[in-house]
Amino acid sequence: MGTIPRPLVAYDGTLERIATQKWIHLGIVQPYEAWAELRRTDYPELPPDQLGGRLLERTVRIVYPSTEVTNNSQSYEAVRAKDTPTTRVWWDVK
Repeated sequence: MGTIPRPLVAYDGTLERIATQKWIHLGIVQPYEAWAELRRTDYPELPPDQLGGRLLERTVRIVYPSTEVTNNSQSYEAVRAKDTPTTRVWWDVK
């Protein structure tokens, strides 16, 4: 019996390495998917967003479109205060 070939690259099984490489790739070809992966996995760990030396909160959700406000105004009123880019959705517990 022959010997088992050794891999050229050692894989340590971390989610961080996989998620970071996926984020790099998607950032070039599908930026919205890259953003969703960053939200889902919290990788890669990016430095805080700043604007003119002021720290900014990262966007964690997309706000409702204006058509939702117009066509579903009664239901939208119930969530208007939470319709911000920095309010986490119910399943985003990180």
